[in-house]
Order: sequence, then C-alpha cells, then structure tokens
Amino acid sequence: MADNKFSQSIMTLLIGMLMSIIAFLILGYNEGLFYDQNIIRWLPMIESEELLRESEGMVKLNGVPEVKTELKAPENDENLLFIKRVYEEMIDDEWVRVRTDEAWANFSIFGVEVMPEHAIQFFDLEKLYEKETNGDRQTMFGFAAENPLIVVGEIKNNTISGGDTFAISNKSNDVLEAQLKAAIHSNWWLYKLFSLILLSVGIIAFLLPLLAFLEILQEVGFWGVLTFIGASIGLALLLIAIETLVFAYWFLIFLVLGVMAYLFIRIFIKKKRKPINVLPN
Repeated sequence: MADNKFSQSIMTLLIGMLMSIIAFLILGYNEGLFYDQNIIRWLPMIESEELLRESEGMVKLNGVPEVKTELKAPENDENLLFIKRVYEEMIDDEWVRVRTDEAWANFSIFGVEVMPEHAIQFFDLEKLYEKETNGDRQTMFGFAAENPLIVVGEIKNNTISGGDTFAISNKSNDVLEAQLKAAIHSNWWLYKLFSLILLSVGIIAFLLPLLAFLEILQEVGFWGVLTFIGASIGLALLLIAIETLVFAYWFLIFLVLGVMAYLFIRIFIKKKRKPINVLPN
C-alpha cells in the first residue's frame, strides 16, 4: 500500500514537472511571435531592385507586381492579381456561406518570385462579380494586378514563400504593421492564459505529494486547500511576469549584470593591491 502511494506521488510530481516545462515552452514560442512582429517593424522598406540586390533573409518589399499569368473575373476585362470566390446557399431565408475558393496569378516583385498561397492576407478587396440562381449565390472579390503590394517574407533562391512572418498586403505599411500587431497580440494573450493554466496545475501537482506526505492538507481544511490553490496561481503569475520582463528587457538585464561584474572586478583588484609603505628620510 505504501509503495503504491509512493508511486502515485512520484507520478504526480513528474506530471507537474512536465506541465510546467510545456508551459515555459509555450511562453518561449509566444515571445517569439512578439519578436517576429518587431522584426517587421525594424525591416527597411525596399522599393527598388537595386536595394533588393543587397538584401538577404527577411525583407519587406513594396512595389507593383509583375504578373506572369492571366487572371480575370467574369464580365470583367481587368487583369487581376487575386480573386476570392464565395459560394452561398439560401437556408431558412438567409444566405449561408458553404465554400470559399481563392486564386492567385503568378507574379514577382523586382524579379523575385512570390509564392503567396500560405501568406497572411491583409487586403482591401473589391466586389467584382455576383450571380444568383435557384437559391445559390456566387460572389467574386479581388484586386487589380496594377496595384502596389507590400510583401514581407524570407528570400531563398530568389523566391519568397515563407519566413518567420509571411504577409502580403495592398494597404499602407502603417496599416499592415497595426493589423499584424493586433493579430499577434490576440494570440499572445491566449498563449499567456493557456500557459498560466498549465503552470498553475503543474505547480499544484508538483507540491501536492509533499503536502500529502506531511499530512498538511488534512489539517488545514477547505480554506487551507483554497489558499494553497490561490498561492499556486499567484506563483504561476509571478513566474510568467518575470519571464515576460526578461524577454522584454533582456538588454537592460545584461547591462546591469555587466555593470555589476565591472564593479566586482574593480573591488576585487583594489583589495588585492598592497599598500606601498613610504620610509621616512
């Protein structure tokens, strides 16, 4: 019986450790998303082929796309870069979306091929076509190929098809950055909340075997258990706050540590020096 209780305690402790590790991994990934968004803000805008030749890795391009395949909407002779078809059915006197198809024309910017299928899209779309027949409706949206685009991604083999952040927009740079920030921040808070839950449960599972072994929980009663849970959540909040500050102000932390190391070395050297005795004449 004692061996079984000991095994359960070890298992609970290991589960607590595992959940805590997963929580910190999620937090690290979450801070990486925030860092990626900052990278986009720091990237210089490239608006000519000459500047592009000197760039590698993550880039931000702004230019008119060079379209290589024809893409048009019905009853519209304009060359398009992107179209979005929305299929709807009339159900209970309301139009309900049943399918959405998207299509891109093959294009490049400043000679760099762009593969846009997996990019985050921030578009102002124009309604191009609508047809309604027997309870079905098809609506087509898109934008013209002559409109300038902003493409954010990583250049590999003269192609952009991904990157830490891969986004395409026909809006201004300020609007693109604001929308990316809003999208990332919404996920940022969700990851924080999920990490808080995991870390709180992990701390409880980690400490529970110790409290059970000391038979503390049986003595403190309901309010004591509630206090223990609240303290675990508070500790999880504190750890997440510390982690956030470390990622946000890591450069200040290194600066402080550098100053402290410098002062310590100065004090150590000063103590090592022996006073010079000056003999009287």
